[in-house]
Amino acid sequence: MASTWEEAAVIAARLAAEPSHACAPSTYARDLALSMAATAGLLLGTRAAADRWAPAWCGRPAERAGRDDWDSRVVSTLNAVYVAGGYGAFCARAEPSLFETSSYDATLVASCGRDRWLVALCGYLAVDAWLCCLAFLRRPRGASKRNGAGGFDDPVVLAHHVVVLVAFAAGVRTRLATRYMACLIFNEASTPFLNLRSLLKFADPKAGPSAAYVANGVCLVATYGACRVGWTLFVVGHVARSWRDLWRVGYLVADGRVLVVAGLSLLCVAHLLINVYWYALILAKARDALAKAR
Repeated sequence: MASTWEEAAVIAARLAAEPSHACAPSTYARDLALSMAATAGLLLGTRAAADRWAPAWCGRPAERAGRDDWDSRVVSTLNAVYVAGGYGAFCARAEPSLFETSSYDATLVASCGRDRWLVALCGYLAVDAWLCCLAFLRRPRGASKRNGAGGFDDPVVLAHHVVVLVAFAAGVRTRLATRYMACLIFNEASTPFLNLRSLLKFADPKAGPSAAYVANGVCLVATYGACRVGWTLFVVGHVARSWRDLWRVGYLVADGRVLVVAGLSLLCVAHLLINVYWYALILAKARDALAKAR
């Protein structure tokens, strides 16, 4: 055991010798405020523009709940393209692939640039979580979810947002495991197809599946399975490997942050389970659509 603790001491010494790569708290606070303001402004701008110029064929509902859902999906799509594309570009020039990242670096090494992308996504999620709460509270008692599972007033959507917000905030605050969290930003690659499915439904709710709806459905099944289930499963597997590596050398116990790492790991698993639940519903709907087509 002595050698184990000596190896843990070497890791601790390396951490102490390296300069911190995290930003000042004021930077994160400013980024969060700017992200929330930008999201709220984009939502209000989308609402004003759609009220004035949205063509009838797009099917934007007349009632408030429907308009809020439609507008939020447009903003959600824009946010997904921005954060997934922006963090992808950041990774291309500043981050090694997770396949090449050690357990030590993925769990214990902070990055200012990476963490700022997490904070940017948190700003969007905070605003959207608030809107989800309002939509859920405004829904008449006993009424079904407006747009099925994953709809704007689905409590599981709010639970998903809360899980991600708590994990990201704790990770950035403690400078732990933000490499794993940032990898989950790539889940957003499936979001445009998820939102387009609903927007196409809004456009013609009484018609059968159009060619565009079917093509989008194929893309949704593929990207959701790859980006939200397969990729997240790989990240969870990498987290498990990190537990094995860092626990074996005794570092997590020696460091004293084992409970934080355990909590973040459980939130990662919860995120995976929510995605698996939604994917099962997507596959069930796809199967039903194929059965009707036959």
